[in-house]
Amino acid sequence: LYSRLQDLGTLVGSIDHRLPNNLTMMFDGVDAQNLVSLLSENDIYVSAGSACSSYKAEPSHVTLALGYTEEQANSCIRFTIDDSLSYSDLDTVGRTVKEVLELLK
Repeated sequence: LYSRLQDLGTLVGSIDHRLPNNLTMMFDGVDAQNLVSLLSENDIYVSAGSACSSYKAEPSHVTLALGYTEEQANSCIRFTIDDSLSYSDLDTVGRTVKEVLELLK
């Protein structure tokens, strides 16, 4: 998924030291809650904030601890990928994220 999104935003954290099924991306100038909402309308379910407090409308404490500002953290979304997704599904996610970002910018 990262290869499909890397030109659209910034990877949060290390590319090498991470869980293989989690990806957090920062999209400068985009409100993560709006992005989450629009993606869900396209049947793509992502999260803003950390997994342990996804019910809160607050930036991830992990992202803040990595040194990102609150504004930057509020433009981050987390993708959790399971093994049922095909490469075609990942292409669809990448394409849809790009389309939604164009609407929001």
